[in-house]
Amino acid sequence: MLIILAEYYCGRWGCSWQEAIFTLFFTSLFPAVPGLAFLVIGLIILLPIVLIAFALLSIYNIFYWIIGKQNDNDPEKSQQQVKRIALGIKRVQAFRNWHKNKQANENQDNSEQQITRVSRLKKGIQATINLNQNLKK
Repeated sequence: MLIILAEYYCGRWGCSWQEAIFTLFFTSLFPAVPGLAFLVIGLIILLPIVLIAFALLSIYNIFYWIIGKQNDNDPEKSQQQVKRIALGIKRVQAFRNWHKNKQANENQDNSEQQITRVSRLKKGIQATINLNQNLKK
């Protein structure tokens, strides 16, 4: 068993004394399953590499977040954000007004009110379109 393991692990030219100690240690630790020794050795070797990779990725994400926070002070970006917020508020207000007008007009059933309601809706939609165009400029 040790000869097969040493031949597989150390290669054609033999092992250094460190590799021989590892081989003896893991074959005596896992005598029943020889492949398990290779798995443990592989995990011991790969675990630090994986941990370093995760650390580097997390450091990259932290720096990216910090740089993104520093770029938030850009006046052009802040103006765009203000425009987007204002547009969202105007849309909510337009929807509320439309909903109030719809509820108020549902109580009145004559045809003249129906015509007025449609014209009010058209005006509200046109006002929203104009607002969008003005904020995009």
